[in-house]
Amino acid sequence: MSFDTLELTDEGLPFSSAIKTIRDPIHDYIAVGDHEVGVIDSPFFQRLRRVKQLQTAYLVYPGAEHSRLQHSLGVMHLAGQFAVSLIRNTVANRGVNISDLYFVPKMYNLEIDDFGELLSHILAVRIAGLIHDIGHGPYSHAFDESIISQSDELRKKGINSHEDLGFKILTDYLLDDIITSLNHLRTKIPIHLDTFKDCLVYMMSPRKERSKFKKTKLCQGLFHILREFIYPADILDFTIRDAYYSGAKEFGMVDADRLMRYSVLIMDKLSGKDVWISPFDNALNTLRAFLYSRFWLFNNVYFHKVSRIFDIVVKNTLRELNDCIGLENAILNLIDGDPTDFLLLDDIGILHTARRCKEAWKWANMILSRKLPYKEVYSGELHLRRREELSLEELKKEVPAPEEVVKEISESVSEILNVDPQDVVIDYPNVRFFPDNPYLSHGSLILLEKRGESTIVHRHVSINNIIFGSTLDVTVLRIFLDRKTYRQVGESKISSVRKHLEESGLMEKFNRSLIVHWGASAIGVTM
Repeated sequence: MSFDTLELTDEGLPFSSAIKTIRDPIHDYIAVGDHEVGVIDSPFFQRLRRVKQLQTAYLVYPGAEHSRLQHSLGVMHLAGQFAVSLIRNTVANRGVNISDLYFVPKMYNLEIDDFGELLSHILAVRIAGLIHDIGHGPYSHAFDESIISQSDELRKKGINSHEDLGFKILTDYLLDDIITSLNHLRTKIPIHLDTFKDCLVYMMSPRKERSKFKKTKLCQGLFHILREFIYPADILDFTIRDAYYSGAKEFGMVDADRLMRYSVLIMDKLSGKDVWISPFDNALNTLRAFLYSRFWLFNNVYFHKVSRIFDIVVKNTLRELNDCIGLENAILNLIDGDPTDFLLLDDIGILHTARRCKEAWKWANMILSRKLPYKEVYSGELHLRRREELSLEELKKEVPAPEEVVKEISESVSEILNVDPQDVVIDYPNVRFFPDNPYLSHGSLILLEKRGESTIVHRHVSINNIIFGSTLDVTVLRIFLDRKTYRQVGESKISSVRKHLEESGLMEKFNRSLIVHWGASAIGVTM
């Protein structure tokens, strides 16, 4: 009989991996294994100290100064806990049928033969959690939108987002060192290096290429701890952490432990191919609280008017700086084997470098001095509703894309105000935040209810029903004018814009367009 499993901590680390601890205001203590210290000490990970988690939210909430590095440590911690909890619950309920469609798998169904295989998967999900944001550029999603997604050269290299870049950093710069450090621990812990490597690469791989990579069924299930799930470790950590640091603590009352404690892996009985995470109904009210917390964070922190204005300022700074010195070259050099310039790409570096370029400095100075260049003309809310009868793909063919509606709104507003359409700044978030945000009510999950020792029943529950079918409004569309133009236009015309957008049906058109076209793409890039 092997006692190896007894030394496995709740965070998924064996004690013999020489555990260190980090103090954290959210999770109290974060355990770190020797093989993880090397990743944390690498210049790629340390760069995340200088990338703020919430971009420009600190200009609204002075406490929101926390970094991507802090968040990444938290995700590693929760990912390990979630993996251990899932495996324990799955073993406890192994072989139990869930109606005629699903069952709780046994270890052999998940392609696991021994403790070493099991441990290798847990260590892989921890490292994946640690480096999931390693590809983020300065000001995070603003860099994705204004630099990466606009570069033809990067697209040719297969880089379309920070997730693609993170995968490149892993495979080209970090993976060999991680494997070497784990190899030194093989005398202490029974790790299977090939299994670890395959699972880590699969978890970090770009979505379009993921099918190319090897993975076990367990790796396929644990993948959802980090991505493409309604309460992954990533989103659990930043919901609690962002609420804490912004000071909006009432929105961070999330019981992550209960959500993890009452979750289990399930498999498709017919094909035996797909593996999901499903919650038990014991955690239903906890899930509701989590969804409401996310909703209010979006409405009060992420989509705050001043944050959105400064996000525009940041994007303008980055675009001008790219035109001046070529920010994308730092990534191209990284791909070619020279990471020097990329390692200097951070929030602080951008503001200092902007002094070299007149137009970039004009915008960067607004960030440094907290000078708002725009005034709000109008703000419109997205109204959450129940799902429409037609499928989202069918609706997508009938409903114009948000970009088309926004152009129509811009032309209409510029005509009323008698200004150039280019002077009308329309802002709405265009990142398809995953998963099933409270403003996208079409998603669903499989909710489980245990009856006795050998019976589990399930039901498909929509996110809308989980939050009691509530109609919630979140501000997503804002129209700005620069301050000088605003004064010239005058309040009477500003008021007529508000009236026109409501009475003309344009906002209703935008509202429907956004829900349909965002909703048709259930998976996007996480925050």
